[in-house]
Amino acid sequence: MSLEDNQKIKVAIVINDFLVGGAQRLVADQLKYLDRERFEYVLITLFTFPGKSNFHHLIPDDVQLHQLSFSSFKDVKNWINLFQLLREIRPNIVISHLFFSNTVTRILKVLCGYTCIAVVHNTYIDKTHLQIFVDKILSYATYKIVAVSKTVALFTSRQERIPRTKFEIIHNGIDIKEINSRIVKLSSKDVLKEELGFRKNDKLFINVARLTPQKNQLLLIESFAHFVSKYPESHLVILGEGGLRRKLEGMINKYSLHQKISLCGYVDPIPYYKVSDYFILTSHIEGFAIVGIEAMTCGLPVVSTKTAGPDEYIQEGKNGFFIEPASTKEVVKSMERVALFPDYDFLRKNAVNSAQEFDIRNTVAKYSTLLSSAACQQ
Repeated sequence: MSLEDNQKIKVAIVINDFLVGGAQRLVADQLKYLDRERFEYVLITLFTFPGKSNFHHLIPDDVQLHQLSFSSFKDVKNWINLFQLLREIRPNIVISHLFFSNTVTRILKVLCGYTCIAVVHNTYIDKTHLQIFVDKILSYATYKIVAVSKTVALFTSRQERIPRTKFEIIHNGIDIKEINSRIVKLSSKDVLKEELGFRKNDKLFINVARLTPQKNQLLLIESFAHFVSKYPESHLVILGEGGLRRKLEGMINKYSLHQKISLCGYVDPIPYYKVSDYFILTSHIEGFAIVGIEAMTCGLPVVSTKTAGPDEYIQEGKNGFFIEPASTKEVVKSMERVALFPDYDFLRKNAVNSAQEFDIRNTVAKYSTLLSSAACQQ
């Protein structure tokens, strides 16, 4: 597919779905700021989940959305639908996110002739041998593989035996200006605490994540049960939804912590960041953990397991603390370290300063450079 002078570069962004999630939010935020002078964008989602919360309302008006309804890799009808759609759109470049989308778009490249960029969002320790083999083979049909952190790039390169030179590291980003503008419009911290149902003297630890085994909130609740027995002014706030909700509720019942732990579901996290004192993450694996950057933007020191993302942006004893290894004893120890730190304002200031590097505009600038480079392959 040739690209004539002064012709806009057509980019199709393909992702599994647009449900509430880190990869989906990243795409939504990028679409607000990606260069419209040189590029034209369409968004393609491959699965539909009626009734579930999504980010469709965040898609800019000038970005056309195409929704398919794949049921599995064996869904021949939707393979044909996607092929026909790509032939109709005729993108110069396809950026795909997540394993399913990365796979189908790179296979169809053979028939459609676009340049492929695949984005890897996590350190996928549970990939099957077949999935690893497929990714390895399809890497030869890929211009670049974007990794959202250094650890993701190194892990994937080693796992799939793909040369490190094939990877481009582009950190996830957030809209820092938008978050700051929203925070200043909210009520004062004390007033907002009361509005959200907390007590003025509560010391709030907040966790924002899907309620899934990967995010490991079972460890968090068990650890907090020990911590709050020594520090009764503490309160744990968990924002998110997922399949572990009932188990988490059962553990809260087990420790009689209804007054000390709040499962708030899927809600806007910004007001909760403002009233909180610390952010905590106990995930088994991450790709970048953008919520940690959101929390730091709001001035919260971050306590986290040493996963991809936090291993780059947490500076031990300056803007947060690591939990290492991931055990009840170490979670409690790290919570104590941040709660008893003698200069809380020092941690807050460093957290805010650390977040500035990860503004969405920096992310978009790097993607624009990559897209321009990929366009030269046409």
